[in-house]
Amino acid sequence: IDKYNLPTKNLVFLTSPNQVEEIFTDFKSMVGLNKKAYSKLMSIVTRKLGEKIEHVAVEDQLVRSNFDRLLLMRDEEDAIIPIKNAHSISRKNENVQLITFKNVGHYRMLWTDEISSRAVSFALGKEVPG
Repeated sequence: IDKYNLPTKNLVFLTSPNQVEEIFTDFKSMVGLNKKAYSKLMSIVTRKLGEKIEHVAVEDQLVRSNFDRLLLMRDEEDAIIPIKNAHSISRKNENVQLITFKNVGHYRMLWTDEISSRAVSFALGKEVPG
């Protein structure tokens, strides 16, 4: 997340994957990449990250990052990214506040006034009720 370890006060995630490899395998399936193309993609990603993608998890990257607080908001029934990711991230990092919503969906979060207002308040350093 932060290879330069720059201090960051408040982060806001609207849902979150955890195992980065899952993003790429989902992408592979979605666009129909064949084995050779996927292998080439993985070699590029490994080179850019400096480590194999199967070793990259958001929860671990956060532990090594320099931030004060993270607000992680998501829909309980998000059909795109499983809720287990949010729980893993919040369990492993004590300065993560997890807030779940119902009937917001994965994409509609971006246009939901309550979520936008909580994100802005949190980014400005205000306490956000769970």
